[in-house]
Amino acid sequence: MNRLLAILLVTMTMVLLCRSAEETTVIGEGMADADLKNAREIALTDALRRAVEKGVGQKIISDTAINNYQLTYDRVFTSAVGYVREYWIIGESSDQKLYHVTVRAKVGKDKVNDKDVLQMLVQRMNSPRVVVEYDSDIVGLEQRQQPDLSGMVRELALKYQMQVVDPGKVSRAEARRRQRDKLAGRDDRADWRDIRANTDLALTVAIGGEYLGDTSTFGAALKKYSIGANLSATWESTGETITELTIPTVTRTTSQGLREATERLLRDGVPVRIEENGKEEVVTKNVDYFFRRIIIRWLFEQDLGSHRYLEFDKIPQAAFDDLVNILKQTNNISKVYVREFDGMGISTIDVNSRIEAQALKDIVLKQLPGWQLDRLERNYLQFSSPVAGP
Repeated sequence: MNRLLAILLVTMTMVLLCRSAEETTVIGEGMADADLKNAREIALTDALRRAVEKGVGQKIISDTAINNYQLTYDRVFTSAVGYVREYWIIGESSDQKLYHVTVRAKVGKDKVNDKDVLQMLVQRMNSPRVVVEYDSDIVGLEQRQQPDLSGMVRELALKYQMQVVDPGKVSRAEARRRQRDKLAGRDDRADWRDIRANTDLALTVAIGGEYLGDTSTFGAALKKYSIGANLSATWESTGETITELTIPTVTRTTSQGLREATERLLRDGVPVRIEENGKEEVVTKNVDYFFRRIIIRWLFEQDLGSHRYLEFDKIPQAAFDDLVNILKQTNNISKVYVREFDGMGISTIDVNSRIEAQALKDIVLKQLPGWQLDRLERNYLQFSSPVAGP
């Protein structure tokens, strides 16, 4: 028994030593056009790609794909991160032209399968809480005949490690907890439940088209439809769309039924042609592509921080300017952008921040004595000025 244990320990030690020898820690510096909406994501992707190519010792992505970052950065990210065992963001900055991200990455020689990479990454972070909104409007069919694929969408969300929330059940549970807090005399906590966001993302799937009538082929009864789809994912707190996919209307003749035809439409998606390595490659934008884009954006939000929106009611110019300067000097806030200022109305500041909303609230209220928080969500904070005394 002792001999067997010794052999196992030696074997495990050798495996760990071999694995350690196959890994190397490198620095990668990436950049992107600062004017792009997804500049942070592209810069991080570029940094990871450069780190991997240093560690592996060869290019993993073609020059054409690099030049097409706006279209393919999610594929570049997935390919690069398959070699990355761990990474840390050690630098982030922006100037008028470029957005810079620097990473320290532990890179291995063997690549993890692309299909497993995203799920592995989500498992090491908090997964997003999502609600699924589904609608179908096929002209010529009654409501009871409309295809319902909400179950399929929820199943895919679970496959990608998302937490699928039932709004009705959450509302009832929150109401019970709010009532319990009030009975216990914790009114402040009960009020907090009224403004807390229960979900991070809303996934909306809309199916549209028309029933074109019955037909037959070689005596087999068939039904003919024109169907298309639009899928979008938005932050619940701000309404910002983070990704969207439109599948153009196509004509389908089927004996299986409309539900099966619509499901096939979502899985088949729409082909997009990209020239890579001197060859034309077809990338399929389908429902799986849609979920991959969501997960990648979520991962970016976790690592780079979120876009957080700060809203102020009737804030004086001097106080507003001082707050902007304080935020620019605060660690873990990489970008501060004044969206609008109105001393007699609403003023808004956008920040890119790895600071949680609760801590960001404390920073703002410390700078604005007497102000109060009206609303706090993951990416949205609303403040109001002190109430004037008699």
